[in-house]
Amino acid sequence: MCKLITYNKVILFVQAMHCITLIFFKMKYLICLLSGFLLLSFSACELFFFSRPNVGELGRNIDTRTINDMKMIDSIAENIYIAENESFVKNNVDEFIRIVDYIPLETNENMIIGNIDKLILHNDIFYILDSNKAKSVFIFNKDGSYKGKISRFGQGRNEYRYLRDMELDTINNQLILYDRNDGKVLFFDLDGNFIKTHKVGLRFSNFKIFPNGDFFFYTSNNQNVHNSHISGFNALIGQLNGKMFYRCLKNCIFLENLKIVDGYKLNEHNGNISFSPRLSNTIYEVEVNGQMRKVYNIQFPSGQMENYVQLDPSYPNFLNEIANAGYYYSLGGNLLMNDSLLYFLYVNNEGQYNHLWYNRNSMDFHISKRFYSSSGRILSFSGRPLFSKNNQLIGVINASSAARSKSIFLEAHNKKNNGLSECLLSRIEAVTEYDNPILMIYEIKWN
Repeated sequence: MCKLITYNKVILFVQAMHCITLIFFKMKYLICLLSGFLLLSFSACELFFFSRPNVGELGRNIDTRTINDMKMIDSIAENIYIAENESFVKNNVDEFIRIVDYIPLETNENMIIGNIDKLILHNDIFYILDSNKAKSVFIFNKDGSYKGKISRFGQGRNEYRYLRDMELDTINNQLILYDRNDGKVLFFDLDGNFIKTHKVGLRFSNFKIFPNGDFFFYTSNNQNVHNSHISGFNALIGQLNGKMFYRCLKNCIFLENLKIVDGYKLNEHNGNISFSPRLSNTIYEVEVNGQMRKVYNIQFPSGQMENYVQLDPSYPNFLNEIANAGYYYSLGGNLLMNDSLLYFLYVNNEGQYNHLWYNRNSMDFHISKRFYSSSGRILSFSGRPLFSKNNQLIGVINASSAARSKSIFLEAHNKKNNGLSECLLSRIEAVTEYDNPILMIYEIKWN
């Protein structure tokens, strides 16, 4: 009997241990499943939330304890009156453009430029941003020969997903690239070698650097709702470490329904930054100390947006208001200003791009809608200057257009004897439709 009881105890003990073992392995399995689920969930969250700057991350990288409102200086802004069908509308570029030089950009399979979104000339070196096609920055010497390329498209910390803007920091001799998708800036030396990556604490569209190293941020439709001190302000002055000094233009119109593709609308001249907010019809100039002034008021005919801009039906009164006020929707899309010239691009109610060159001294101006050269000396001209230096402008000629018209171009140059060297003419003659663009250096002729 005792042996039977002992045997039963042994059986019960073995069964109990078996159950405990099963429970342990099942728990281990469940723990593994739970761990895997949490890992996958975190990865998904990371992909969804951290693939772009989120509110918490932005909030940790911003310091507004020193921020103040910019001070508007009492000054008289100059009015520029624009009307259609006037004598200053010129479509023959020979009437108002004087060619200075042509620079074909070297081409090979490793450096094909899709589109030039921004161009900077510094110490006889061209820095060319192609945001959407090549997703790279190309570096060329002044003669158009290839020098190098920055190409870091990807998901990594030291890579970028969308290059919105670039600027040169002449104090530290660095090139700064802004990745708006990931909310960070990448630093390179002037030869294109990577230095570091830095997260920023606010959302913006474009930026400029003052001579003292402070940054001017144009926020556009990035309202920065994560911080009440900068939320809704169109422009800010601060530093990349998140310290903000000045803000201006609270609650300017944010028209996300317009589906506007903003151009590079900031201009640096004599140490000051000029810009034109959306639908303001005003060009402002800002000093590093936070003082700002209205420089130009652009007076368009009324009603020009009514047939072109399609807003949400819930805003009919707003649409009529801005149409009657004479707003063109793309005034600040491309803005350039130097000692003698103001240039900007705007779109009228028929959807036509209009280019305006304004002489800041004589107050004369030219408006162009289409471009052709009666003499054939200009290959093909988009009209939009990308950069200015010493009152000369740099524009772009598409290689395919140049290839189609170069025979007429060369013939015209030979007849007119305009002084271009045989070497330069031979380089243009060698251009094919598959080559990189040609840079055109030109000046505006005034009466």
